[in-house]
Amino acid sequence: MKKTIKILTIATIILSMIFAFVPNNVFAATIELKDNGSITVDAAEERNITLYKLFNIDKAEEIDGEEQYIYSFGATDVAEYFAGEGYATVKEAVAYINTLATDSDLNVFAMDIVDSISGTAGKTRVAFEGLTSGYYLVIDNTTTVPEGSTISAVLLGNVVFTAEKTSYEDFELKVDSITAPEIKVNGEDWDSANKEEDVTFTITQTIPTINDKHTTYTFNVVNTLSKGLNYNDDIAVKVGGADYTDYEVEETADGDNTVLTIKFLNLSDLRDNAGKDIKITYTAEVDATDFEHVNTSEVYTQYSANPNGTDKAKTGNDSATVYTYQVTVNKVDADNKALEGAEFTLTGEGVSLKVTDDTKVITGLKAGEYTLVETKAPEGYPCPEYELKFTIADKAEETVNATIADTTSDDAAKGFLVVDNDTAANEFVVTVINVKGSPLPTTGGMGTKIFTTVGIILMVSAAAVLVYRNKKSK
Repeated sequence: MKKTIKILTIATIILSMIFAFVPNNVFAATIELKDNGSITVDAAEERNITLYKLFNIDKAEEIDGEEQYIYSFGATDVAEYFAGEGYATVKEAVAYINTLATDSDLNVFAMDIVDSISGTAGKTRVAFEGLTSGYYLVIDNTTTVPEGSTISAVLLGNVVFTAEKTSYEDFELKVDSITAPEIKVNGEDWDSANKEEDVTFTITQTIPTINDKHTTYTFNVVNTLSKGLNYNDDIAVKVGGADYTDYEVEETADGDNTVLTIKFLNLSDLRDNAGKDIKITYTAEVDATDFEHVNTSEVYTQYSANPNGTDKAKTGNDSATVYTYQVTVNKVDADNKALEGAEFTLTGEGVSLKVTDDTKVITGLKAGEYTLVETKAPEGYPCPEYELKFTIADKAEETVNATIADTTSDDAAKGFLVVDNDTAANEFVVTVINVKGSPLPTTGGMGTKIFTTVGIILMVSAAAVLVYRNKKSK
């Protein structure tokens, strides 16, 4: 038997084809057949299809409320096919088809016969015209299916045209629907993290109803992590809320990215759990150095799109994002002139850093409040040691960037910190202002010199008066 793999799938509508011997005491009524009928195949979206006529219905009768038919071969190539298989007569061919008890057997038959016979190409929702009654086969010849869809199963059925029914619209493509997976990071669509911090990803994928014609089935959740995220090799899976272990994880590299393919191997389990959720959970560390401001984990599901072949399709994608922020600390004087030599400490959740001229560009920060304290001032400037505070806030919605704000609470420190939101996304600048000297005189300053000078003058004057008085008394 010739076998050629096509981009086809099969789900079968079967109406029995019976050669009946009608006893005299059984009620029988002849059905008057009409020519020039039409067949329209329905589908949710336009598909390329081919219509094959396997048998003519030469006579139709209703016997005790059931329709029964007398057949002949629908075309010469159909007769030649069956003869080549060892079924020389119509009766033998029909008897053979009636032995195909399972969908899988019918699939094999349909896949094989379409290699040897001619059909009429068309599209869904467009009528095939000028037809006569017969046993028809409908094949979905779509080569590329929409994301989350499959190629239809083959449709088989008797079509009888009468005066009352000259159009047949009962063929509807049998297409499975696969929903796209959803991924969250720390329970959200996006979150931020410090470098070297772990984040938790959760993928949810609903198990589809799988066509009974599949004897094997591919169902792979494919997750790509950008180079700034290091997978911690700790995947855990639940199906319907219960722990599940019948899967494999394949880890590969795609350039700088890491690809995790979680393969579900047990077709019986998938069928038994149709409609339930698969939950995949794992953690990843934000790399200490090789990270980006925007680090992504993207997921889709790959699945079998053809019950009779190896054709695969994929769902749409979903992604979760881990942001890291950059802060540059600048030091200026009252005239906004850059100063060198200042040192600070920066503290926040999971962060404690020394900031100098060489390390003033700080990367790998998460959202939150930070405290900046100057521990060493530029030469000739005082070191106030104020607690200057700023807060980075994650973006509130997809099209809005993260922001930074001055949240200093100490009244004495207010005005010494300036934050800048007008920078590249996820990069911020904070500027600390130093004022040289003090507006009031202090010990050791100008006031001391003034008082010293006045004191000397008073002392000299007093000495002169004393000498004058001594001379006068003599």
